[in-house]
Amino acid sequence: MNQEKIISNLNKYRSKIIEKLKEKNWSHFEDYFLIKEKFSSNKVDDAFKHLFCNFYRMNGPGGLNQLQKNKFFEILLAKENDLEKILDSLYEYNNSHKLFLSFGTKLLHTRKKDLPIYDNNVASVLELTTQKYPKLKYQVGDWSSISIICFKKLIASFGVSNKTA
Repeated sequence: MNQEKIISNLNKYRSKIIEKLKEKNWSHFEDYFLIKEKFSSNKVDDAFKHLFCNFYRMNGPGGLNQLQKNKFFEILLAKENDLEKILDSLYEYNNSHKLFLSFGTKLLHTRKKDLPIYDNNVASVLELTTQKYPKLKYQVGDWSSISIICFKKLIASFGVSNKTA
């Protein structure tokens, strides 16, 4: 199925998809809505951070180290809107030389629910480019540009404005 058809069907059947997912795993959605509620009421405390990191799989080998998590929440609270700046900031705080497109888009989505998350699951379903990471620092600009282009295409496909409050 081509990308336009997939996106069209996701938009068309959004309510039915959510209802079906709620039947299967409502506790997962409870965590999502709790994150959104706490963030919108400025309750970004240790409990929020713990919930957020577990829900969005920021812990573990593919996740962020503690320094990166601290920077992530600093950026989240600073209300940074620029995905490239977010990616560059997170890149500066890691030794693995990875861009964290998935976490950058999760940060933006937390601030504005209409902005899509771009992770390997989304890329797979929508047949988009998967995340690939540079090995060396000098490549970060090129890779973040590619990531941003893919993210902007995803936003445009869903007819969402990238302007955040």
